[in-house]
Amino acid sequence: MSNKRKLSHTALRYRLQGFVRLYGDDIQSFEAMLGEPREFSADEVLVPAGQQQSHALVVASGWCTRSQMDADGRRQIINFLLPGEMAGVFLGVYPAAEYQVAALTDVTVWRISGAELAKLFGQAPRLALALTWMAARDERLLEQQIVRLGLRDSIERLADLLAELYHRQIAGGIAAKQAAELPITQSDLADTLGLSRVHTNRVCQALTETGAVSPGRGMIQIADIKRLERVAAFSDAYLNGNGA
Repeated sequence: MSNKRKLSHTALRYRLQGFVRLYGDDIQSFEAMLGEPREFSADEVLVPAGQQQSHALVVASGWCTRSQMDADGRRQIINFLLPGEMAGVFLGVYPAAEYQVAALTDVTVWRISGAELAKLFGQAPRLALALTWMAARDERLLEQQIVRLGLRDSIERLADLLAELYHRQIAGGIAAKQAAELPITQSDLADTLGLSRVHTNRVCQALTETGAVSPGRGMIQIADIKRLERVAAFSDAYLNGNGA
């Protein structure tokens, strides 16, 4: 089996093991389903909105966005997909994508067919449980986004989102120094947080002045995660599962 398909050192295994303890047979079952990795360039669309989904996606490297566009071309980013995260786990229930999946950076993904996923749920119960936990965690992310937009002021919204993304990187086994480098632009942040481009720029400047972050070219660098968490009154409890 190609080393590119091995899970022993990937973010996916870190994430799955964070929910349920998996054994050799579980890992082998999942590895057997992974096709050859496919590469996409930044801004390429992997899954158009409304398209029938025949495969779930697993991000091997890079970042993707899940978003919706309105008739005027305005974008709302629903969520980000980081290394080891999946889209389309329950494509058997919702075969048509309600959202667009696009590459935020250059990405490498694996595709798993709906038939293979259905077989997994019947033959590998611990792995199926881990995937279900992962899907439940995604629901928590959406709940947090609603709270973020409804209850927090602009600087708290931004700090909360950046802290969440940092901790999601850590959950994927990414080293702290690398996890602090978030490949997102102010335009991406505006489309996620429901702010104008001009206001997002002001909020980024205000957060930078706290010493929590420092802007870079096409990225945000977290300079002090503890300070960032204090600005947001952030708790990562919603990111943690209680696996078996």
